[in-house]
Amino acid sequence: MDWSSRPARISRLKEKTHFDQVVMPLAYAGAVIALLVLFWQALEKMEDSPTNKAFWMPALGFLVLPFLLGIYRWLRKHHHPKLKA
Repeated sequence: MDWSSRPARISRLKEKTHFDQVVMPLAYAGAVIALLVLFWQALEKMEDSPTNKAFWMPALGFLVLPFLLGIYRWLRKHHHPKLKA
């Protein structure tokens, strides 16, 4: 990124703010729901009840999503010291 370009910095700051206020809270909420689903499925598995991949795969995806978004934000330099308002 060209840190000397003011429009580029403003655009990246808007992107960072959007991630902070919208995307990451949704990803965290999805991860919490995914944990609950995985816990429920683990209880079903312990009771020898049949479990379904239709619950496991999306839950694992939503559980990993905040980590993937964190890596994306790190690559986009959302935490760079020059990106302060």
